[in-house]
Amino acid sequence: MLNEQENSYFERWTYMQKNQQFQKRIILSLLGVIGLLLLVVLFVGQETPLVIERDNSAYRSLAVEKSDLKPTKESVAQLISEFIEARYEWESFEPQVIVKKLEPYTTEALRAKLLEEFGKKGFQNKPGDSVEQSVARIRPIVSDQAVLATFDRVLRINGIPVVVPTEISLLLSEGAKTFFNPVGLYINGVIEHENK
Repeated sequence: MLNEQENSYFERWTYMQKNQQFQKRIILSLLGVIGLLLLVVLFVGQETPLVIERDNSAYRSLAVEKSDLKPTKESVAQLISEFIEARYEWESFEPQVIVKKLEPYTTEALRAKLLEEFGKKGFQNKPGDSVEQSVARIRPIVSDQAVLATFDRVLRINGIPVVVPTEISLLLSEGAKTFFNPVGLYINGVIEHENK
């Protein structure tokens, strides 16, 4: 028979073995639950989103599908036109405001370069003077080789227009697709050519 010390050792060893077996079962159960949750996430994540349109007080669901948007020439032309309006139209020259308007269309590097180019201070008109700029006749030219745009910059000094025909070359880069930029193309560089 076992003496008291051996019996105590045997009881502790048996307790440890049972405890280890219990912990193994818990770990295996948790791994099974994790695997099940991963499968659920994979299958649920593949479903198409539910889009509901509200028309006055009535709601109706719309059929949608997930797809990767590829930029078309028309979407790039629209991006260029919006960029030109945001960049070249202003009522008072305030670099911070202009650069802020360019956020949806440009990379951070280009905005920093433009801010440095503009200088930090805005242009202060003399009392009674006014200087503003607008654009007209925007014509984007999108091809496989280059992305260009021609437009007229109309600088109004005290109401007198001065038209400057301008051509720009643009460098595009891909980025995140957002609400304001669903195509995910951003302007990373601009070279201006003033036509004579």
